[in-house]
Amino acid sequence: MARQFPQLIDLVEDGTLLALQPPARHEKEQRDLQRGYRQPLLVIIIGTSHVSSISASQVERVVRAVRPQNVVVELCRSRYF
Repeated sequence: MARQFPQLIDLVEDGTLLALQPPARHEKEQRDLQRGYRQPLLVIIIGTSHVSSISASQVERVVRAVRPQNVVVELCRSRYF
């Protein structure tokens, strides 16, 4: 993270952001198993609070810096319906 996205290192250091890379062999296994499916090279998880403007700006920072192909939002049951 420090080399790829140095502007986000404060979020890593305070525990707000977690970056995960699967083992190299895992990507090949996934591609072989599911014809054309490619395991992400990097998964970034950011902790948020739905009532926090600071949290919203942190998410915006991450999306602008990383420019991900996909964004996944987890909703608790009470907000789903």
